[in-house]
Amino acid sequence: MSLFKKTWFKITATLLALFLLLTVGASFWIQSYFNKERIVFLLEENLNARVSLESYSVSVLPTQIKIKGLQLAKRDKAAENQTPLADRQLPQPLIFGTQSFILNADLMPLTQGVLEINDIIIQKPQLDLVVFADGTNNLEKILQAPNASSKTAAQKKPTTSASSASKPSSSNADRTTSQATPNAKAEHKAEAEAGASTFVAKLGSLRLKQAEVDIFLKEPNLKIDLDPFDLTLNEIAVNPAQLESINQAELQLSGKLSLNNESAKQSNWAFLDFKGPATVQLFNPTTGVIDPIVHTDIKLKDTSHLSSEFPMLAKALSFINKQKVLNLDLPAIPDKATFSQSKTLALQLANNQLTIEKPIGLIYGNWEVFLHKASQLNLAKNTHQMSFTFIGDKQTSQRCREKLLQWAGKIKSSSTQQTVKDSVLKNLFNEQGLLSLTFTSSGPLETPKINLTTELPSLKNELKTQAKDLIKQQLKKDKAKELFKKLF
Repeated sequence: MSLFKKTWFKITATLLALFLLLTVGASFWIQSYFNKERIVFLLEENLNARVSLESYSVSVLPTQIKIKGLQLAKRDKAAENQTPLADRQLPQPLIFGTQSFILNADLMPLTQGVLEINDIIIQKPQLDLVVFADGTNNLEKILQAPNASSKTAAQKKPTTSASSASKPSSSNADRTTSQATPNAKAEHKAEAEAGASTFVAKLGSLRLKQAEVDIFLKEPNLKIDLDPFDLTLNEIAVNPAQLESINQAELQLSGKLSLNNESAKQSNWAFLDFKGPATVQLFNPTTGVIDPIVHTDIKLKDTSHLSSEFPMLAKALSFINKQKVLNLDLPAIPDKATFSQSKTLALQLANNQLTIEKPIGLIYGNWEVFLHKASQLNLAKNTHQMSFTFIGDKQTSQRCREKLLQWAGKIKSSSTQQTVKDSVLKNLFNEQGLLSLTFTSSGPLETPKINLTTELPSLKNELKTQAKDLIKQQLKKDKAKELFKKLF
């Protein structure tokens, strides 16, 4: 081996050994400096929560952060006083916890101003969310900075001092502020654009595996259970300088959802076993903050259903059964309403509001129900604004049709009788000749206000109209007789 080759080999080997030593040394230094207790204290300094951690590890090559047994609970004295971990008990009750949190990143792009995270994997996360009557929840409270509310209140208090007399008058101050505001906004925008062009964060994928989510809406006493729930966020494309056009990701969702009314006799209102894709706009293009808009088109398994006690539909069925003019005499409604052939849910979720993007079909025994497009459910305020149509089966529709035509036959005037028959057939039956009744529903989900928008015929009203027409005709005849006598 030549001297040059030997020298080059020694240099390469030395650099490789130095690189490995630095890598191992960096990992060792990070884990020795940021020990478990320091990590817990650091999190508790920035979160309004009590934090518990089983273990964590960091490696530089490949770059990975792994955390096991992360738990968040309501802040207590142990967090306030930074009590040593050895002297603490496990926090209770838990609001958030996870079996493991793994972050894999690539450090090389940092030289070009890019933080590239290959993927984040959260294994068996658990969330116990309570939504209060004012729309706030227990999770957002623990994610705030400690004493954030008291600090905000203190900042709002006016300051008074002896030097206040030397300060500009309020009018001058206001004028100065108003003049500075446009410049400040322009500078802020320029800084944001400069920052966006020089530093970009990229995320390859985010995966939640076997999540357990419990959401309790305190005011209506409703509970939503997601167990298990899997989510994969892929194909994430975000450009901070072009949020209007490059700001989306692909989702894959699967899980089982139960909706239960804790105060009702039959507590289970709905069960959805779902799987399918979704798209999400991650950031608000105007403000730049995380404000996701999700569009789903997920498939439902055959076991998915709504309970016959679901208030909106139960009230509508009760109303239909009480209409004597329809003569329906409905049989007992089955306990469950299954989803019709398409078995899909096309929904939009934005600003805590769920909107139906395609009609949803349900089967109640021999009847069908269609929830209309653009119907909405506000998850934060527990209010809804929906419209839906009940479609009767052939046998029930035929019986109702015969009853109504028989009723119309009682009208003596043949022209009026035909008009009523045509109106009845047009208003109450669809093109297939099936009874069709449309409702609107609004207000709280558990106590909906139901209105029938389809006009039902009324024999009493029709007879009144007929009597008025006959009186008018008779008056015309009487006037004609008087005029004839005067002329002749």
